[in-house]
Amino acid sequence: MPSDAFDFEFGERRGRVAVTCIPSTNSPSIGKSGGSEGFPICTANVDFSGQGYNAFFGWVQFVCSTDNSSGGRDFEVDPLYLFSDSPSPYCFFGLKPTLFDAPSREKKMPLTWLAQSFLAATPLDPELAVDLRNRRVLPLIGFSWGFEIDDKEKCTLLPIKKLAETEWNGRIELLRKGYPTWRF
Repeated sequence: MPSDAFDFEFGERRGRVAVTCIPSTNSPSIGKSGGSEGFPICTANVDFSGQGYNAFFGWVQFVCSTDNSSGGRDFEVDPLYLFSDSPSPYCFFGLKPTLFDAPSREKKMPLTWLAQSFLAATPLDPELAVDLRNRRVLPLIGFSWGFEIDDKEKCTLLPIKKLAETEWNGRIELLRKGYPTWRF
């Protein structure tokens, strides 16, 4: 079972993100229709020593897929589809939120699908009470994960890898364009 853990710091407190990516074996048990067996289920749990508002975080996720609008040349923001029209860059947000994703496709055709998932914070600065345009997104830790489907319809999970800060920096223009009322 591919898994890893990554340490981070925020506000002089330490935290850890534990990530697992496993193949789906029972689609209905995770709220998916049948047919997604073999595709990855990614879960990232946050452990953090802060409490309450000090432990409010969010997940920002990007996906590059050979079946996306760029044909796999560019990353796109990957919101939770229930909130795809939301003006927030977060796909999950809350008190030590868990990232959960279980991508699949109706047909298993050759495909490469790569996600970059970033745990981030939006500090509750006093100026937010005056002007929400001061909302900032500060990346804390990022990792990549994904899958490939070969021409024999075999789905292979990609390894989980810690991302460098440069990966986040490479997505800032995309975030600014999609979420102009936020600062990155």
